[in-house]
Amino acid sequence: MSTVVAPLRSIIRTVTLTALALVALAADAAVADDGADGGCGSVTITQSIGTVVFPDSSAWCEIGFVQTVNAYMRAFNLPAEGVSTPFHVCGVRIGVEFAAHPSGTQTIGVNIYELDGPLLLENLTLLESELVDIPNLGSTTLTVPMSVDLLAGTTFVLEVFTQAAPSAGFGFFMGTNPAGQTAPSYLVAPACGVTQPTDTAALGAPAAQWLMWVDGDPLPTGSCCFFDGTCGGGFIQSHCEAAGGLFAASQSCAAAPCVELCGTTSLTQNTAQAANGVSSFACAPGGVQSDNSYFRIFDLAAEGITTTFEVCEVQFGVQFAVGPGGTQPVTVNVYTLDGAFTFANLTEVGTATVDVADSGPTMVTVPVAASVPGGSQIVVEVFSAASSTAEFRIGSNEAGQTAPCYWAAPACSQPEPVDLATLGVPTINWIINLSGGILDLDGDGVPDSLDNCVLYNPDQRDCDGNGIGDTCDIGVGEPDCNDDGVPDACQGDPIDGFALTFDGDDDAGLADTPPQWSGNTSFTVEFWVRYRPQPSRTWIMDIGVQQAYGELYCLVNEAGDAQFGLWNGTLNTFGFAAYADEWAHVATVYDASANTLTNYVNGEFAATTPVAGTVNLAPGANQLRIGVPSFGESPLRGDLDEVRIWNIARSEAEIEADLFQTITGTETGIVALYRLDEAGGLTAIEAVQGNDAAVSGGAFWLPATRDADENGIPDVCEAPCPADLSGDGDVGFGDILEVIANWGPCGVPCPEDLSGNGQVDFADILAIIAAWGPC
Repeated sequence: MSTVVAPLRSIIRTVTLTALALVALAADAAVADDGADGGCGSVTITQSIGTVVFPDSSAWCEIGFVQTVNAYMRAFNLPAEGVSTPFHVCGVRIGVEFAAHPSGTQTIGVNIYELDGPLLLENLTLLESELVDIPNLGSTTLTVPMSVDLLAGTTFVLEVFTQAAPSAGFGFFMGTNPAGQTAPSYLVAPACGVTQPTDTAALGAPAAQWLMWVDGDPLPTGSCCFFDGTCGGGFIQSHCEAAGGLFAASQSCAAAPCVELCGTTSLTQNTAQAANGVSSFACAPGGVQSDNSYFRIFDLAAEGITTTFEVCEVQFGVQFAVGPGGTQPVTVNVYTLDGAFTFANLTEVGTATVDVADSGPTMVTVPVAASVPGGSQIVVEVFSAASSTAEFRIGSNEAGQTAPCYWAAPACSQPEPVDLATLGVPTINWIINLSGGILDLDGDGVPDSLDNCVLYNPDQRDCDGNGIGDTCDIGVGEPDCNDDGVPDACQGDPIDGFALTFDGDDDAGLADTPPQWSGNTSFTVEFWVRYRPQPSRTWIMDIGVQQAYGELYCLVNEAGDAQFGLWNGTLNTFGFAAYADEWAHVATVYDASANTLTNYVNGEFAATTPVAGTVNLAPGANQLRIGVPSFGESPLRGDLDEVRIWNIARSEAEIEADLFQTITGTETGIVALYRLDEAGGLTAIEAVQGNDAAVSGGAFWLPATRDADENGIPDVCEAPCPADLSGDGDVGFGDILEVIANWGPCGVPCPEDLSGNGQVDFADILAIIAAWGPC
């Protein structure tokens, strides 16, 4: 290795704001690798232009010339890498500049994460991890077999994680090639102050371009095999287990594996499981066995099971059994109990009969299929019918139990279940156990009883609020032109970026304390909203506390009228039903001088009303709630973007001019700005004074690609001739005339605004000239 280049080291020290340094060495002569051109699978994803390992071009963190913990990362987005389908990773390859350890080997970690949001450690979900023991070596390529299926549209992160070296002169240096890359290389080195993935170029090491290759195969988007019953013996047939819920073409329903369900949850009330052979009893008048029922009650709520429980088997003890042919039938019934424990309150949900062989103390397992709602009380009955030639005693012991056991025998004057303690035999404990599990056939971590989609969709996103997860909407034909996992009908944003979407099923939204107003102060509140009608009033937001002169509230009533009111009795109502399921910009303005409350929609006047009495939104700490109902109304079901709060009364012209502009937060009068472009996490950034808001409940970030003509297709997916405004198949003078005819600020839709600056102006004429000619 070459000597440390002092200026480069100095730059990195300054960037990391620490006396420590990242060691970055200048690129030198190339050294051929030994296999970067071949891996498993038919497709290789890489951001490295070069394929050879260069010496002295890596970067790492060290303290006192001893290497510390380092993590080398690249982030890959499947569509950006040319993969539009689900993708199966079968292995990765990484460049190694240098690896040395006193023992001759060292262990590194190779991890694959799913990334949801900006490249921050808290946004990474581990999908696959391998520990690799590597010998001392240099200037080579290391192959690591891995296996993980990625959904179409996934952004994933490949990480090589190294441990601290034992002393100077040892460690692991990531292989690099400074010939160029199509996306940044990232480093995490906490000891040098780099606590989040940071572009190596920003750390002063632009030559540190990690050599990483991801090998695998695209998986065609196929149809899903739905649940088709049991495989028998306590197993269920899983479906959609490949590619995050989609079968590859070579798979079929018949080929779906049988996965064990029983044993995942076993319920018992017995301290010990062995029958002692002496403590059981049965009703047998005159020595002839009559009908006997042995019971236990399992309370799912007490067991913490709140979702549908799939019973698959019952296990019971046998003290002894004697039958004329060497066996006798015993029936197991599974019920739900509603009310007091009587036969009248039992509902049978499953039953099975088993031939019990003549035996002494033993255990018998009986497959029983039953689907029981979460929180129910399950009653298990082991029933032995009357017989003059057979005898059966259920297994029991006296070791203790956590709940009573029960018995019923009409011939012995016990027509209803009775607790054995009431019979005077409290120490006899029937051995009855129950097994089952929580069905999650797509393996997304959401129980089937709560799942809104039969395909892999752990986030349960349902952007259009139709009760069907977005993944399933797309799976049955809803278009998703940019493969981002969100149906096109849910996309479209007046200002490019992200939006916040609300499911309308719970109190999901923002909670914050925005900046204070003082006394009777003018204000303007603006936002973009796309609401979906509900049977009750839909709450959008409110500011302030509920008292005589405080609180501004914004909602849409059952008739589709927007209502903007003040708690002092002022109410501005105007028609809004035409904007259902469409983006609309809404502004409400209180002018303290004129004492009026005025509303504008898409920059145009909508309604005004005199204000009754005094207005004061800030008697104390202001409260801002978005999407959360103030009373018993419905929470917002829809999308919200670009919330702006001002302490001035803005004019109609000012509002219209900024409709499609990305403002800075430094404008005169702006006191709060929530762009809602965070893309992930549970915090909405406030860009003016840092009063960040918490995102709660069922709200999540919606990729919001602009849809200027509101045809349901994001602009990035439109036909490649947006400049053909006249629709004649040719970009020419007719399209310039269309621009001139619509000159000035534009609303929604605005196909003439080709430049996307919110104005139809000379920039759009230039766009037409640039696209001049046949489409």
